[in-house]
Amino acid sequence: MDKQKKNNAVFVVLGGKKKQEDETLVVQDWKKAREEASAAAEPQRDEDEFEWLLPDESSRTEGDARVLYRPEVYQEKKGKSSALGRVMLIVISAVLIGLILGYGMLKVVTQKNEGKPQATLQEEQKPAAAPPAAEETPAKTPAAPASLPVLNTAIIQGGVFSTKESATTVEKATGYMGVPTALIEENGQYILILGVSQTVESAKLLSEIYKGQGADVYAKSVEWKAPTGSFSESIVNQAGALAVIVPVLAEESAKVAAGVPADTEKIAKAEKELKIIQPEGKEMTGLHKQLTAALEQIQSGQPTAGVEAQKKMLDFLSSYQKLK
Repeated sequence: MDKQKKNNAVFVVLGGKKKQEDETLVVQDWKKAREEASAAAEPQRDEDEFEWLLPDESSRTEGDARVLYRPEVYQEKKGKSSALGRVMLIVISAVLIGLILGYGMLKVVTQKNEGKPQATLQEEQKPAAAPPAAEETPAKTPAAPASLPVLNTAIIQGGVFSTKESATTVEKATGYMGVPTALIEENGQYILILGVSQTVESAKLLSEIYKGQGADVYAKSVEWKAPTGSFSESIVNQAGALAVIVPVLAEESAKVAAGVPADTEKIAKAEKELKIIQPEGKEMTGLHKQLTAALEQIQSGQPTAGVEAQKKMLDFLSSYQKLK
């Protein structure tokens, strides 16, 4: 028992000598030392700094009045608010889209029907046409530029002159011989014509008679220039009807003037066609009268009457070329 009570001594051998160390070995508490070291490393807090102590959430109860925060309730309210916001956003978006589409459709329909009311308004603004007076004559349609028919005949020519004075001098001298004459201007020249017929043969037959009277003449075929002007459709039609009769009367009058009997059937047909034509205007009435007078002279059958008929035919050609 005494041996157990002996103090356990620690010996340190230094230089081969044993030395008893009186100091006892201190065993440190490492856990406590670590806490002290942490406390020493922690910075010194100000006296004014306040440390918030949050309650332990696990110890809270439903009936505890101190419960200020409940996560499950907050999450539930937040979920309901988010759902309501989404619903409101959808409704507002749908309303806006509906308004935009409705406005667009209204604009399209308005543009399509925009012209119709204007047309109706214009029709309503048109004044009612007044009934034509009983005494008023219908207005004539303005004449459009047109050409009269071309005449193809044979002529007895007495000369072509560059000046009107020279042509007039020869015309008067020829007229003294008892030969019918007409002076017609064409392309800046003056043509002296002494007779007209449908064929060159009849023109030559009559030209021989005129040569015997001292006239210097020769026969040839010509195409008369068609007059151009503002002629109505009615005038053009009448001129066309007269143009059919002119060659017949020219031929038969030349034969009668040369002492050859006229073709009675052709004369009768020409007379019938002349009676059908109802001339309009001063110019057409004058042309119609000249052909009628030539027809009457041809029907007498006398050579002198034939010469008068030739004079009427030359007057007709001169007047026809002056139409405008």
